[in-house]
Amino acid sequence: MPDESSGHQDEMKEAQEIQLGLLPREIPQLHGYEIAAWLPARVVSGDSFDLMTFPGSTLGLSIADVSGKGMPAALLASNLHALVRATAETISSPSKLCEKVNREISRRVASGRFISFFYGLLDGVSQRFTYTNAGHNPPILLRRDSSILRPEEGGMLLGISRNSNYRQGEIHLNDGDRLLLYTDGVTDALDPGGKEFSEARLVQFLKENGQLGAGKLQEKLAETIAAFGAGNLMDDITMIVVAVDSACESAPRTMSVGAMR
Repeated sequence: MPDESSGHQDEMKEAQEIQLGLLPREIPQLHGYEIAAWLPARVVSGDSFDLMTFPGSTLGLSIADVSGKGMPAALLASNLHALVRATAETISSPSKLCEKVNREISRRVASGRFISFFYGLLDGVSQRFTYTNAGHNPPILLRRDSSILRPEEGGMLLGISRNSNYRQGEIHLNDGDRLLLYTDGVTDALDPGGKEFSEARLVQFLKENGQLGAGKLQEKLAETIAAFGAGNLMDDITMIVVAVDSACESAPRTMSVGAMR
């Protein structure tokens, strides 16, 4: 008789490989910026992120967190990934992109499923970052003077209402700034005593390590969260880090896919 457990594990492994295959193998870079991204490779995930290059030294950044766990969440995350890529080819406005993607998600997905989503366009020349936040935890922008800005402009979660309208925000990035996009697995990570890592602890971490480049900052944050949870993390964790540094070149870097065990 076939081993159902073994068959399920094989299916999950294949789904994981397909999902990882959709992610960029290299992280595109812009002159004057260092960009890093990290996603755990341990299980199929409801988290999704992407980085897309456009003409005029422009980079599109997206990050999402699908409600639920396991295969259904992973399938919806993969569907969203493809939908955002296709939509971004013809729609440049973050707010209009969110409206189009939301209509499609609302039409395709059963009620009770929703997605937190953030999409931004970084103009590498003007240093302008235009974004829309669809119910996602706001990214953290750490200024060089250690002040904090949270990009919140946007609207409700994707999949709640087909006719949702979304607002668009704009911020100017400066040399020395650090921008962190992340899923809530970062702040919801629990230590052995049940205490959350928390937004306050995350902000403090950034203030203490904001001098690091994007790659080093991302690596240290992943290590810090793993140590905080004693290696036992119950949620998906994904992050994108943007470091504004006029001395940075624009050669692509390999994506960091790791495992927090």
